[in-house]
Order: sequence, then structure tokens, then C-alpha cells
Amino acid sequence: MRIQSYLILCIAIVVSFYSCSQNESSSNTLNYSFELNDDRSVINVTFEYEHRPSKDTTKFKIPVNFDRNSLDTLAMIKDIKLDSKGELIKIAFDTYSYIGTEKIIVIKYSIPSYSEDTPYLNCEDDNYFIPVINKEFFHFYADKSLILPEPQDSISELFNIKIDWLKFPNEWEVANDFGVLKKNDQRVKQYTKSVTIGEIGQVLFFGGNYRKTTFSINDINFHTFIYGEYKFPDSSLTHLLEKVAKSNLDLWGYFGHKNDYVISLTQKGNDCGRIGGRNMYNSFAIYMSGKFTENNLPTIFIKAYTHEFTHTWIGTNFTSNNDEWEKMKWFTEGFCEYYGMLINVKADIVPSRKFKVLINQNYMKYRLSPYANKSLNYYAENNHFSSSLENIAYTKGAAFAFYMDGYIRNESNSKYDLTDYMKALLKSKEKINGNLDFELMNEIAIDSIGIDLSNLLTKHIKNGEVIPLESPLIDTLKNNTYTSFDYGFDFIKSAKNEVISGVNKNSNAYKSGLRNGQKLLSIKSVTEKSSGLIILEVKDDKGDLIVEYMPKGEEINFPTIEKLISID
Repeated sequence: MRIQSYLILCIAIVVSFYSCSQNESSSNTLNYSFELNDDRSVINVTFEYEHRPSKDTTKFKIPVNFDRNSLDTLAMIKDIKLDSKGELIKIAFDTYSYIGTEKIIVIKYSIPSYSEDTPYLNCEDDNYFIPVINKEFFHFYADKSLILPEPQDSISELFNIKIDWLKFPNEWEVANDFGVLKKNDQRVKQYTKSVTIGEIGQVLFFGGNYRKTTFSINDINFHTFIYGEYKFPDSSLTHLLEKVAKSNLDLWGYFGHKNDYVISLTQKGNDCGRIGGRNMYNSFAIYMSGKFTENNLPTIFIKAYTHEFTHTWIGTNFTSNNDEWEKMKWFTEGFCEYYGMLINVKADIVPSRKFKVLINQNYMKYRLSPYANKSLNYYAENNHFSSSLENIAYTKGAAFAFYMDGYIRNESNSKYDLTDYMKALLKSKEKINGNLDFELMNEIAIDSIGIDLSNLLTKHIKNGEVIPLESPLIDTLKNNTYTSFDYGFDFIKSAKNEVISGVNKNSNAYKSGLRNGQKLLSIKSVTEKSSGLIILEVKDDKGDLIVEYMPKGEEINFPTIEKLISID
């Protein structure tokens, strides 16, 4: 028996070792060599894909960007060239197919800069995510700059990543979601193991004349990189960031990222544009005009910083592997918007009385949107064509979070609230595996707080029925009359077909000359406010025409919060 047991143990060890070796060797490896050209306007990339086992045909996704102004999809990289045996054939606007038997596929291409030749991000363009490369800094995202293989299983297939940095100035700070490179030593290789394609696609790469500071909370290093000129000192910014980070850590008691987390602030022009931001795999970025002063820095946090930082808990970790991730934006964006309001209060960045104001402002934006009652399928199919439709995920999601908080309190007789449920989601990270959907949301709700959310999700999110302003946290409501937002025509259908349709004869659009059948040449200006301006360039049998009007609609009534009982 002892000999038999010994043999079984030996076989188990050998099998285990072989299995581990096979898992390691079967991992696909992606090598990227980034080389900055001499005038610092282009980054040349050599991409090597070592795939195991070798495949006869391999598909690659090419980074593209949809331009709402030109109503066209544009390629983000140039000069794509296969540098190994075989053929590289374009089979779709964003997909190439490699036909051959090489174990290592080598492709060369370049990442050009899509910004004006200035030391800042493009001031006029609202798309902050496209690559920027100049003499002062570079800033690009994986999904807008890296060729990525199309995995057989986007949820479970893992990749190893190797990165080389060539000809980048030694004095530049360089960082990304995989780590922070040492200054004056930028040519070291970076290596990261076992990441999915979804995670790789959400990586931020940046470097240049950034000012670096680091603060630490609970052994987590938050590396902050600041580029640009502002009227507030860097210390004021990092002080507020630290308060937000601590409040989030205190609230969730959990940090599902690496111990080195990266934050970038990059200036967008001297005096222009709105604040923008993006949360990624292990980082977040903010784009801000240089016009802001120290006096309204807390306001900036309300609008952008706290939202993006809170994505560290409510964001890509939930949906990175979900093929229909856009259908979950109401959750990842809307719930982050809601908790961003709470965190600002808990961090003493805004007074507690401000919470009621923030909830009311959000609810008004949601109810006044022309897309407040659209279905989830409509949103997923069309949000690329309208910023108003895209933004409904934020306002509708936040309104639903507040409503769901009250629903959970009522159903559980105040035993649970929304935060209890959110903590259960965070604890179920491995089960979710970046693939959160309605079924998982409901399953975890039943298991953790004993409440079935399926009817709530179907009614207000899937079908789009208007969310009421209800909660046991509300003391009193008051009714108000507001002017609704109305395009005056079918904006989505017109943008998709590039032909004006659905014009309402009683609208300001019609009064300004917009007619069905006109060719939509470009969208000069668009707004989300009834008091803003919409400017369209159209063409009919009389020639080109500029149509300009305010998108005012009907007067509608709905309640807002007059007094809250509590925000706890």
C-alpha cells in the first residue's frame, strides 16, 4: 500500500508539473516594441504575436474610432505591414486575417498623432481618446492604438504582454497600467502575465514632461502624473485625490487592483472644452482646460475626478469580458455617478446638504432627455450616434441607483441597502469574471440580500419605463414645470442614414428650415440643453443650408426632492 501510495503521489506531482508547464507554454505572448521617431510626432510599433498552438488563420482587430462630426469610422493606425511569411488580408473595416503557418506573426505599423501641433490635447475635439504624440508628451490607449488578436474565448483566454520602449527621452516620465518606469531608464522591458484581451484593451500609455507625485493608503501606491499649467498647486489636487481614495477604501474595504495604481491629468488647451475622463484597467485619466482656478477645484471633482476614481470599484472589473458591455453602461457609469455624489459628501469635498441638489440635478437631466424612456436595445444599437443618448446611461443609471437603494431598504425592512448589495458584487469578482449581466446581478442579489431584482431590471432598464423619484430617504417632494429637450426630428435615424427624417412641423427645427429628405452634410454643433444650440449643415434641391435653432420642447411636470431624511 505504501509503494502504491508513493507511486500515485509521484504520478500526481508529474501530472501537476506537466499541467502547469502546459498552461504556461500554451499562453499566447504579445510583444510590442514602441519606438518614438526623431521629431516626436509618430510612434512606430513592431508587434509580435507568438501564438500556441499555431493556427492556419488568425484574425486581428485594428483600432478604429467613430467620428460623430463626419459620421464616419476612421482607422487610428497607419502603414500596416506584415513582416513575416504569409498574407495579411483586410476582411472588414476593423479586422485583418493572417493566413500562414508562422508560429510568430510580426506586424509593423505606426501610431500617428491626432492632435494639433501644440503642447496640449486638441482644444476643439471632444474625443479625448485618440492618440496624441508631440515634443512634450504622448498619450494613447490600447483600444485606439494596439493591434490585438481576436481570441477564441474572450473570457478565459489569457495572454502574456512584453513591451519595449525605444528612443523615448530619458528625462521623460513614462507609465501605464502595467507599471511605472524609472525616470532616465525608459528602455527597460515591461512584462505582464495572464491578462485577457478585454483587460489589455483597457490600458492607458502615457509619458513626457509630467510632474509625478505619489500618495499611499493601506499599502497601495497611487501614482499621480500632472501635465500642464493650472492656477491651483499640484498639492491641492493630490490632497483632494487622497481624500476621495480614502473615502472609497473606507466605504468598500476592498481594492481589486494592483498595489501601484496610475492617475494622469493632461491639459486640454488653455481655455476651452469640458472636463473629460476615462477609467481603465489599472488607471484613470482626466483631461482639463488650463482655465480652471483653485476656487472651483472641488467643483471639478464633482464633475469628473470622483466619478473616474470611483470606477476603480465600479467599472471595467465588472464588464471587461462581456461581449455586450455597452448594455451594462447604465450600471458601470450610472452607479458610479451616484456613488461619486456620495463619496464627495463622505470625503467632505462638498457639504451634505449638496447631496439633495446633486440628486435633483441628475434626475432633471434624466427626465428632460428625449431618450428617457428608450429601451436598452435601442440604446446599445444607437448610442454612438448621439452624445445625448450616450449620456442617458449616466443620468438614468444614477436615478435607478437612488431608486434601487430605496427599493432594497423597503424590501428588507431596512436590513440592507444598496451598498450592501454592491459589496456583495465586489466579493463575487471571480464568479463574475468581467462578464456581469442581468442574470448574474439578480443571482447575486438573491444569494446576498434575499431580494429578486429581475422585475425591477426588466421594467426600468430593459424596457425603459420611466424611473420614479421614490425612496424612504426622501422627506418631501415638490412638483415643478420644466422645458423638455426636443431635437425636433429623428436625430439618430438621420445621423445613421445621413438623410433628415422625422421632422416635427411644430418644432423649432422645422421653423428654422429643417425638412425631411434633406441630405445631412455635417453636425456643426450639438447640445444637451433646451437652451443650447443645434447647428446642422444640410443640402436640398436649393443648395447647402445652415440650420440653427434651440431644441426647446413641451413643458412637462415632475417632482424633485425638497427635503431628504438622510443620506446614510
